[in-house]
Amino acid sequence: MNKTTSRIISTLLFLIVLAAVGYFFYVEFAKNWSDVKDYTLQLNYPFLSLSLFLMLLVYLGDTYIWRFFINHHHRIAR
Repeated sequence: MNKTTSRIISTLLFLIVLAAVGYFFYVEFAKNWSDVKDYTLQLNYPFLSLSLFLMLLVYLGDTYIWRFFINHHHRIAR
């Protein structure tokens, strides 16, 4: 099998899988649309604020740890 045929087959398989996944989500969404339409969204603002604060803390913590290890490795390598 040459390269062009292989590329065509892989592209067709990708499109078939993508269409199947899209069809699955469309059917499931259509079945549940009445429940989604009638649902009233109620937010708990203290919990939402806490989750945003913790998310920011984790992102900044990861950045700090990454920076610490990069700088620590740089000092050892000298």
